[in-house]
Amino acid sequence: MLVDDFSRLSRDSMETEQARRRFIHWGVRLIGVTDGIDTAAKGHEMMSGFKGIMNQQFVSDLKDKISRGMVGKALGGFHCGGRSYGYRLVPVEVATKKDAYGRPQRIATKLEIDEEQAPWVRWIFSHYAEGWSPHKIVTELNRQQVPAPGAHYRRKKFVGTTLTWSAGSLQGDASIGTC
Repeated sequence: MLVDDFSRLSRDSMETEQARRRFIHWGVRLIGVTDGIDTAAKGHEMMSGFKGIMNQQFVSDLKDKISRGMVGKALGGFHCGGRSYGYRLVPVEVATKKDAYGRPQRIATKLEIDEEQAPWVRWIFSHYAEGWSPHKIVTELNRQQVPAPGAHYRRKKFVGTTLTWSAGSLQGDASIGTC
């Protein structure tokens, strides 16, 4: 089996080693083209282990760099990802720098209040403060046919379907860190 390099198998050194051992057990020759690792060559075990550790360290370093970059963007007042109901994403561009298509280069994104959705955000908060449950709030929003979060997003997956409010729209989901 040809792979570009062993990081395509996994970036976890233990998983890479387990995959390499399985292939050998099954009688499959494994070749990492850019790594220069070939399970038919003597000493491939050491090279494979070394590359597995390097790939795992690369992921760890990349995670730290991404976190550092996101902290820097947040401290600069920029948005770090996702969409929030009641806000629009506004690109921040630099006119003096151009992208590959000759347009101003996008360097960040800021949030701006969406005046169409803002009254509904205030309505949700006021009714929650009055003691309404999230279920009661979304039931009323659906009854009034208020467009749900994501209803205006241009996506291929939901074309032709109607998105409705759910209690998770207000409460978030702990499993994905949105609450």
